[in-house]
Amino acid sequence: MKPAVRVADVAAVAGLLAAVMALVCASLVYVVEPILISMQGPDPCSLTLTHAPEPPPDITSCFNAHPDYYHHDTRLGSYSTPASRLGAALGPAWYWALFLAIAAILSSWLAFEERTRRRRTAISALIVGSVLLAVIVLPYLVFLVGGGD
Repeated sequence: MKPAVRVADVAAVAGLLAAVMALVCASLVYVVEPILISMQGPDPCSLTLTHAPEPPPDITSCFNAHPDYYHHDTRLGSYSTPASRLGAALGPAWYWALFLAIAAILSSWLAFEERTRRRRTAISALIVGSVLLAVIVLPYLVFLVGGGD
């Protein structure tokens, strides 16, 4: 077996692994995060804000009355909800999904260029990586072309 064929076979398998990991990272952002946010329950101070009597209530006292829901950041002087904390924790998964999808595409392309014997593996990596890249990037392109806010 020639070394180039061995490199091509490894590139095909590496591309498929990168595509699967990109799929896991994207599912964290697009599937798991909304499910976990919906499980947090309603915002305890949202009724106070929407049905506010004349003068508006002191929202800080409502935040302080629910320390299990709102966490106070003394350094910034602000409060965070469980959804914002979860979004901050899972935010890097979006970047990893983007990076791994591009890595899967490039790795499978390298495998094709080196004439791999694992063509189905390289094709699978190329398809999964390309679809994920389209799913990740397409909303931003539509936003830019459509002239979003």
